[in-house]
Amino acid sequence: MIDEIDKADTDFQDDMLDVLDQMEFDIIEIDKTIRAKHRPIIITSNAKKDLSDPFLGRCNLHHIAFPEPEMRRRIVKVRFPDIDKELLENAVRTFYRLREIKGIEKKPATRELINWIRALRSDPDFRHR
Repeated sequence: MIDEIDKADTDFQDDMLDVLDQMEFDIIEIDKTIRAKHRPIIITSNAKKDLSDPFLGRCNLHHIAFPEPEMRRRIVKVRFPDIDKELLENAVRTFYRLREIKGIEKKPATRELINWIRALRSDPDFRHR
C-alpha cells in the first residue's frame, strides 16, 4: 500500500512509475536494492494535489464517497462493539455538525471521531453524567 501519494513531492510520481515498473528500488544510504514480491495494488489519494496524467493512466480509479451517518455508526461499532447507544448518536451527530462549520481549516475525519470516542469512554466523569 502506498498511502496519500498526492502529498508527496511532484517528482515522486515519476519516480514511483519506474519503481512500480521495475518492482524494485535502491536505498542508497545502505547500498541495498529492495525487490517487491508482489506489485502494489492500493495507492491512496485525498486529491490535495493533482496527480500526473502518466501516473493516472496506469491506475484504476475508485472514488469512495464520504460515508453517510448510518455507515459512520457501523464503522464506529466495529471499533467499539459495546458502545453506549446515546454516546454513539451524540458523537456521530456532533461529528457531522462540526464538518458543516464554514471556514474550518481541516474537517474532522473518521480518525478524529474514533479518538474522540476513545477519550470520552475512558473519562470516568463522562460516564456518570
